[in-house]
Parts: sequence; C-alpha cells; structure tokens
Amino acid sequence: MRTDLLPLLVDWAYPNAVVPVVATGGDDAEPPPPGNVSSKSTPAAAACHGARLAMKRFAYRVARRALKLQVADVMSLDLAELHRRPLEPSPFHFRFLTPDDVRKAVGDPMNDLDAAMADELQPMSNLCFAAFDHCRLACYSWYALGQVRPEHCLGARLKLPDDTVYMYKAFTTPEYRGQRLHEATLHRATLALAARGIRRLVAIVEYAEWASRKSHQRMGCRPIGRFWRLGHFGPAVVARPCKIRRSGLQFEDADPVERPDRRGIA
Repeated sequence: MRTDLLPLLVDWAYPNAVVPVVATGGDDAEPPPPGNVSSKSTPAAAACHGARLAMKRFAYRVARRALKLQVADVMSLDLAELHRRPLEPSPFHFRFLTPDDVRKAVGDPMNDLDAAMADELQPMSNLCFAAFDHCRLACYSWYALGQVRPEHCLGARLKLPDDTVYMYKAFTTPEYRGQRLHEATLHRATLALAARGIRRLVAIVEYAEWASRKSHQRMGCRPIGRFWRLGHFGPAVVARPCKIRRSGLQFEDADPVERPDRRGIA
C-alpha cells in the first residue's frame, strides 16, 4: 500500500496540473478532471486514467480518515474579469435569502439545509444567494465576509481582506443540475457584492472533487496554492504556501472548542 500512497502524497503536495476547489452538489456529473488525457486518447487510455483517479480518490479518503489529512486547492476569481462576460438571460429568479427563507427551505430534505443556518445569516458578514424556479429553491451558495468559521473551511479559521468574499456550500438541487445554474447564480451574486466594494472571490475545493474543480475553473477561478491540514492526536497543522499568505488570506488552526467534529465524514 505504501508504494501506492507515496506518489499520491507527492501529487497532493506538488500538483503538476491546473487544479482547484466548497462546492457540494455542483451542477455537473463526474467529469474527467484536469490531467494529461488528450481528447485523442484511446478508450483504453481513458479507462486507465479513470482508474487512476478512482485510486487517488480512495487513497485520499483512507488518509483523511486514518490521519485526519485534509487537502484542498485555494481558488481565486477576479470579479472584474467575471463581470466582463455577458450576463446570460435566465428563467430563474435570483435574490438573497432571509432567515425565514432558510427555515422554510429546511422542510424539504432535498435542499440540504440545516435550521441552525438561518441564525448564521448576517447582512454584513454571512449571506446566502439563491435561484428560484417560481417558489421552488433550485440553487444557492453562501458567502462570508471578514472571517470564515472553521466548520466552513475544513476546520481552519480564515481571515479575509476587506475586498474579498469567501464562497462555501454551493448546492444545486438534483433536478436542476446540468444547467450551469451554479454559474448563473454566482455571477449575479458577485454583481451584488461588487456594489459593496468586493473585488475578489475565493473558495476551497477539497482534493479529488473533480466535478467541483471543473465547475470553478469554467467560471474563471485560478489556483493560488494548496491548503493542508493534518491532525490526529493534539493540535492540527495548517500548512499553506507563501503565495496564499501574500494574497492576504490568513489561515489559522481553530481552537479545540471551535474545531468541528468530523468523525462522521467518510
């Protein structure tokens, strides 16, 4: 097993492809992630590549459970670049959610929302922007300003510059996936945030989340580094490249009382 895990650990530490990062339940099915598979590859080569990716995902899950290892790519999006693109028309209705909206949506388990999240909504620090199909919630994403709580950042605390927003928990209900609704929702959310002086969006995508990675890259997100967190006995270690620190993002390990309990995560 060690001969299989060693190259995977090297790959996690030194990615040699265009990579990144939290969005749960993205729009797309599992796509071929960034890699070296050409569009002219034979079916056998494509199958081999797919098997390698499956092995990497499995090895990461084992390492995450056994070592409490978490690896994620930090992505950055220049909102001015995004807003130069034309805003595609959409039949959906878009707006920020209120606490009452969240409490109402909790009644449908397909929305993947917890009632406690309604209390997290704060006009100056924590927002949720959503797309509706008439009265039905179709897609949403959450946005944090100033500081990100550990449960939304792989167990680490993150401090943000004033011109930066952090996106987390992006979710599209199953029946609306495959329509790039997440991209349409994010575009409109960032237009509203830009009016408040926000110029950059950042997000993290956990390792092996290929569909989420592809979705973020398609929107124009670029990797600025890889974030590590390792801890099994005692304090966790938070490692991040100098490039991330130079960007103004401040990752810190959470205090034990703040650290989320992730024992149930596979």
